[in-house]
Amino acid sequence: MLRNKSRCCGTINLDYRSLYHHFENGCFMADCQAVVEIKNDLIRTMGEYRDVTDQYQTGRSAYLRLGQLFMRLFAGLL
Repeated sequence: MLRNKSRCCGTINLDYRSLYHHFENGCFMADCQAVVEIKNDLIRTMGEYRDVTDQYQTGRSAYLRLGQLFMRLFAGLL
């Protein structure tokens, strides 16, 4: 019998590219210490996040923005 501690960790994209080329998979864990450890790690990580604001977007140099624009051209090929 599964108790309240059972969880599926991660996301699974159900499209052709993800399943065939990237070998998407998930991990189902039930009644183990790893579930509690993952939850505690997520809570700790969420305490360290930063909001993405306009300052974040405008704080990039022109060279960085140009490089990101160039890399976006090839992102579809990956």
